[in-house]
Amino acid sequence: MVNSAIDYLRTEMRHQHTDIEKTVYVEDTADVISDLAAEQILEMVQQLTPGYRAVFNLYVIEGYNHAEIGAMLGISEGTSKSNLAKARAKLQEMIIQSNKVNTGAYGK
Repeated sequence: MVNSAIDYLRTEMRHQHTDIEKTVYVEDTADVISDLAAEQILEMVQQLTPGYRAVFNLYVIEGYNHAEIGAMLGISEGTSKSNLAKARAKLQEMIIQSNKVNTGAYGK
């Protein structure tokens, strides 16, 4: 029974959606992210390279783990982790840049 419950939770977690605010780490995240529309965030995700975007979507949105992503995309688990970290860093950079442009805060 315990194993069945664990299997069920793993299946459900795979389809769990994660907030972008919990995924992209930015200083003053609440202020920066809340100023962006969902469309702007999706546009930023679309600007990622295909490899980064695929791993980001599978991990963050679809809820797959790195081993599963590696098997699906034909890459190693380490490459999946690396691509996710690079995707997050790139999104963070884009969000900060967008915030600077929108607020004129180049001097911050």
